[in-house]
Amino acid sequence: MKKYLRCTILLITFIYGLGLFAQQSDFIESKSQKSIVANTGKIEALVILIEFADRSAYFPRNEVDSFFNQVGFNKYHDNGSVHDYWAAVSQNRIDVHTNVSTAYYKAPKPFAYYDTDGGSGHTHELLDSALNWLDKQGFDFSGLTVDANKNIKALSFQFVGNSGAKGLWGHSSSHGRTFDGVKTASYQISELGTTEMHLGGICHEQGHMLFGWPDTYDIDGSNGGSSGCGKFDLMAGGNSDNTGAPSGNPMPPNPYFRYLAGWNDMISMNGFPNDTVLKIIANSGNTYVYRNPDRAGEMYIVEARKKPYRNVDMPGEGILVWHIDSMITNNANQQHTALQHYKVSVVQADNRYELESGTNNGDVYDYFKLGNVTALTYLRTCWWNTAFSGLQLRNIRAASDTMAVSYGSANATDVGISSAHSVGGTVSPYGLKYYILRSAASYVATPLKGFEVAECVVDGQSEGAISNYTFTEVAVPHTIDFSYIHKAVTLKDVLPVVNYSYYEGAWTSMPDFSKLTPLKSGSLLSLTLNISGRANDNFGVRYAGFINAPADGEYTFYLTSDDGSRFLIDGNEIVANQCEPEKSGKINLKAGYHAFTLDFFEGQITESLYLRWSGPNLSKRTVTGIVTGTIDASTAINEVSDNASGATMGVTPAEFKFYCPGKTTIYVEVFNLSGMLVEKQTLKSTEGYASMSHANLKTGLYIVRVNDGDRNIIRQKVSIMGSVL
Repeated sequence: MKKYLRCTILLITFIYGLGLFAQQSDFIESKSQKSIVANTGKIEALVILIEFADRSAYFPRNEVDSFFNQVGFNKYHDNGSVHDYWAAVSQNRIDVHTNVSTAYYKAPKPFAYYDTDGGSGHTHELLDSALNWLDKQGFDFSGLTVDANKNIKALSFQFVGNSGAKGLWGHSSSHGRTFDGVKTASYQISELGTTEMHLGGICHEQGHMLFGWPDTYDIDGSNGGSSGCGKFDLMAGGNSDNTGAPSGNPMPPNPYFRYLAGWNDMISMNGFPNDTVLKIIANSGNTYVYRNPDRAGEMYIVEARKKPYRNVDMPGEGILVWHIDSMITNNANQQHTALQHYKVSVVQADNRYELESGTNNGDVYDYFKLGNVTALTYLRTCWWNTAFSGLQLRNIRAASDTMAVSYGSANATDVGISSAHSVGGTVSPYGLKYYILRSAASYVATPLKGFEVAECVVDGQSEGAISNYTFTEVAVPHTIDFSYIHKAVTLKDVLPVVNYSYYEGAWTSMPDFSKLTPLKSGSLLSLTLNISGRANDNFGVRYAGFINAPADGEYTFYLTSDDGSRFLIDGNEIVANQCEPEKSGKINLKAGYHAFTLDFFEGQITESLYLRWSGPNLSKRTVTGIVTGTIDASTAINEVSDNASGATMGVTPAEFKFYCPGKTTIYVEVFNLSGMLVEKQTLKSTEGYASMSHANLKTGLYIVRVNDGDRNIIRQKVSIMGSVL
């Protein structure tokens, strides 16, 4: 079972004593993925060669040294040595020199003994004994490259023969020993093979160890499995040849990982004028990038790849487009939705999503080029929140050493309009979209259940609470922003407590508690983790209740947790956190009660959960006003029913008019959209007709309820300054 580190441990520090399963990731990440610092300069690495009581070395030690260090090594059809691979893909910015042990360490027991328990016991016994042996040989560990914490940066164990099934197979993990004042932290272990040594598997594992890169294949095979980045990336299927064996000429790492390592000088396309011609040099290591201005870490990267270079096993040639979301941990989720998608995705030119479906590991139709697909339209470059990004590429030429591409929309004079919306609704079109000069552009806002439009702001000026707006003749760029406000509900049977449901399980990300059965439920006086009888580790809690907003306005919720948490209003996620510094989210609330859910899960060691808020005349503080209760269905704004017994009503600028056939007396109540009773009258009717002034009410929306003494005969949402809604 995977074990995960606490948030306070550095990203590059891997888990001690971890055993991994071959069908899962061969790399364990910490809970919080941070940007990895640039890796340039020289690295002094160490490789310890290992043979077993029943397995002797196949390759002489000096040949292994050449495989790691010799410039131009090609004995086994390898395209250079390990040193050569990293020099090539880093644009000669990294120099990995490997100190190979002067001899093989002969493990005292047979291979099968060390390949028995997933690596957490006997594998570390093997590593300990190999390190002790090397230390007794007089090796000076202090000459190896270390990080700021004196952790050896590059420690490898290479064993003779092929991989096992349980403990001895290619993986990266961590190990805790000290020699000559430096510590063994992260390491990689992999096979040398039996007849040939190849770069693919070793360079893949070194990608984990040296640079902290996660796997970009589907690490868990859930939801039917997928191919991740397929053949296009060293950290996915690009470390294998077309037969599935370790490649002697593995693919380069994806351009995002190269950027994190400091090897990819990306040129920003944001702000380029329409019809800019890009000159993309194939295999240069440098790329173009288009960043999401509203979400740090999301971007599109454009590069050109051409054979042979390190692309011999690549399924084709041309422009590759990558969609990056740095906030996602790995490539486990192939659903291609706003919340479930890859960290690193290939935008496949044929639009078939065959990498996500696992149909193949990439094919010739995934490249943009003449004779295949020659344009990347705005429909293909949405951000993960579905907004149009505005990125468009046209006139993509044939695959060549330098590929010319036109950036932007079809006409140099096209004008962009950028639309946005707050939590609580949508706007269509959404994002940055270009229009022909002097054409019209219409925008429609649609609130979600429980919300209404609060305001439409065009170019910084309020247009009021409207849901439709048209630019009649677009000549200059514009912005349009719709904000929504969540409507309050009226409660009865209110208690100053919060309900909770308690679960147990080993999770590494937020589970869907609605699909799980709680072990127990109850109520608490606050959002506390002090729940009687809970486990110390591997548990989860769902809190549910109502929060009382004291006034109309924008509220900010601040969330800190260890491990993961998620805060929702009426089912809409406002903020989530997993072992990161405090995060926040905003929502507009009407004064009154609003249903909320707070989910939390804990892995191991320590746990904490803090929810704070601020708002109109409310400084930042712990959330207060939490209650439980029952929504008063008679005033619930989402349950407006049809009128009964032929009763109808209308609205004039001065009064409400009612027609209630057969009724001589009616009882009228008027509620605002927060569920508060603002007017109440008893009316006598003449032949069923009655009227009531609304002069005391402000302009706005209301719920009018009419009762004949036995039942409600009218229940209707109205606007007092307009027609019945």
